[in-house]
Amino acid sequence: MRLIFYVFFHIFLFPFKPTCVFILGTFLLLGGSLFLEDSILLAQSNPKKNFARRSKKATILDKGSFELQTPQSAVLGKYVFHKLDSNQLFIQTDPLTGRITNPEIIDYLKRYTILNITLIYTNCPRQTEDATLQAKWTHTRNQKRLAELYRLAPYYFTFQSITWGQIEQLTLGDCSDYLTYAQGFVVTYLPLPTVEEEMNYLKKIVKGEILLTDSTVFNIFNRNNHQWSSKNTLIVADVTGSMSPYMAGLVLWLNMNIQTNPYKKFVFFNDDDLFSYFPIYPRRKKRRERLLKKQQDKTGMVLVRNNNFDVIFERLLEGMQEGAHVENVIEAILHGLDAYPDTKQVILIADHWESPWDSYLLPLLKQRKVPVRVILCGVTPFKPVNRDYLDIAIETKGSFHTLEDDLSEQIWQQEGKIFTILGYRYRIERGDIIFLNN
Repeated sequence: MRLIFYVFFHIFLFPFKPTCVFILGTFLLLGGSLFLEDSILLAQSNPKKNFARRSKKATILDKGSFELQTPQSAVLGKYVFHKLDSNQLFIQTDPLTGRITNPEIIDYLKRYTILNITLIYTNCPRQTEDATLQAKWTHTRNQKRLAELYRLAPYYFTFQSITWGQIEQLTLGDCSDYLTYAQGFVVTYLPLPTVEEEMNYLKKIVKGEILLTDSTVFNIFNRNNHQWSSKNTLIVADVTGSMSPYMAGLVLWLNMNIQTNPYKKFVFFNDDDLFSYFPIYPRRKKRRERLLKKQQDKTGMVLVRNNNFDVIFERLLEGMQEGAHVENVIEAILHGLDAYPDTKQVILIADHWESPWDSYLLPLLKQRKVPVRVILCGVTPFKPVNRDYLDIAIETKGSFHTLEDDLSEQIWQQEGKIFTILGYRYRIERGDIIFLNN
């Protein structure tokens, strides 16, 4: 069909406006080649069902499919914004158009881990007495607000670590004061310590002045070191903000095993920009592969090839000082594999509360055929583990580890196998993991 339009415009309309017609005809032929890579995850309370998908054939300009499928609550009257916690900010939208009026808040939040986003809205003004039509009209306006947020911060919609909610403000009168109701998004984020505070904490751990506050990494290495111990093992560690409690477990374990430490290849990543995040990609395979390779960014990563603890610790601290709060996880692994081609397995130390910004690179990582042992830090029994990191373990035929659980690569090969992580049940189905509602 696109080819027919292309020929029609070029033959019959070209003499009139050749430049415009050529551009339009080319667009019709090639239009729609940009597609969303991932479904837009709008809720995490039920990872199996509680999310909204956009059609794989919907272009990035098609905003009609935004839909929030989370439990809805309500407040009588106006939402009390002056009672927001110190780790909450409000992204305000215009009551009529849905446009975000304070986009600088989004730029400010890029440095923090986002925990929750709640849509605040009201169903006024009432244009009809028909409740069904009124509900559809309100739904359309909420879609516009979500589309506007997606335009400015698309990564919010792909991060599986973010939970979503919605609150409707119930009006008491005839909606004459509709414009006085603030509407938008309340964003809850995780406050981060300063780099100096994190570095001082690690130094005190090494000197034995204080005890570990989290033993996840330390215990996992103790349990699995006999299997992982090899000079061909690469350790890739996230040293972005808030990771110091888990890095403390790594440095303490290395310091206590100075004489027998077999690990001498490290990548400490703390990326310094958002270059890797690329939410759309071409449909054609060759064009997509060229784009993926081009998009790799090796800044914000510190390489170490040494088993001397002092050298490793110094380079780790160096990695913490450079960069920003961006999780370019797969880039770091690929960079390490390029630097150390003799690597047989990767140990990834990652943050449960931050999803990778570069998940689109997973097909490239899978091609390397190097298993990734994922150590996921910061998990809680109140929320399922971050699925992005589970996918890395599955796709690379690696293993998955938390403070209490060790899931080996053999599990992914058992069709129909049901297993548990932190009390949440999962099932292997056709090479994928299905979340089972408890």
